Amino acid sequence: MKKLIITIGLIFSIAALSAQQNAIGNHFSNYLDREDITKISVTGKIFELAAYIEADDEETKEFKDFVSSIDFFQMIVGDEGQFTQNDYRSALGKVEREYEELMTIEDKDGDFNFRIKERNGVVREVIMLGYTTDDLIIMSISGHMDLRQLSKMGSRIQTEGFEHFKKIEDSGMDQIKIYPNPAQSGQQFNIQVPENFVGGEASLMDLNGRLVMTYPMSTKKQQLRLGSVPPGQYVMEFRSDEMTVSKKVSVK
Repeated sequence: MKKLIITIGLIFSIAALSAQQNAIGNHFSNYLDREDITKISVTGKIFELAAYIEADDEETKEFKDFVSSIDFFQMIVGDEGQFTQNDYRSALGKVEREYEELMTIEDKDGDFNFRIKERNGVVREVIMLGYTTDDLIIMSISGHMDLRQLSKMGSRIQTEGFEHFKKIEDSGMDQIKIYPNPAQSGQQFNIQVPENFVGGEASLMDLNGRLVMTYPMSTKKQQLRLGSVPPGQYVMEFRSDEMTVSKKVSVK
C-alpha cells in the first residue's frame, strides 16, 4: 500500500497542466494566469495508470478502484496574504447555486466548504473552497466517484490538497443516518448522529433554503416528527460547534 501511495504521488507531481471544464474553468479562470497563484492540474490519462498497478491486498484494491474513478484534479492556491475572507465568501457565491452543499467546517485550520455535483446517485464533481490565515484554496475533483470512498481514500493520496478530504472522514458524516428516506408526510424521520453532533441542531429546509423546522439534537438517536410538512425534496442540515453537514431527504 505504501508503495502505491508513493507511486501515485510521483505521478501527480510530474503531470502536465491541462484544461478542463469544471468549477475552476467555469468560475475562476481569471486566477489561472496570475503569477501569485499556485496551480496544480492532473489529467485523466494520469489516473488511468492506476488500472495497471497490481493490487495484492484488499486495501490496495480499494485504493486503486478509487483512483481509477477520478478523471481530473485541479487546484489553485493564493497565498502570502493576497486574499481575505471576503474573497472566500465571494468565491462561495459563484458556486452555491450550481453545486449542492455537502459540508462546512470552521476549525482551527480555517473555513472549508465542500460541495458536489451529483447525477443519478454518482458524484460527478466535488469542489472544496477553503480559507486559512495564509491561503485561499479552490479545488475540484471530477469523475464518477463514490462519496464514501472519497472521504475514506482521498486523504491517502500524497499530493497537495487531498489532505483536506480527511476532514470529511473525521467529521463522522458517514455515521449520520436518516430513515426511512423517503418518509411519509405526517410521519417521522429517525435520525442517528455521531457524538460530536449531540448538543447541536438539525434543521429541515426546502430546496430554496427556506427553513421548515429546527430540532435540537440532545441524544445520538432521535425522531423528527414531520407533522404537516408537504411532500417534496428537502435538505436536512446538522450543525455542531465546528461544522455543518447536509443530506438530501424526501417526503411523500
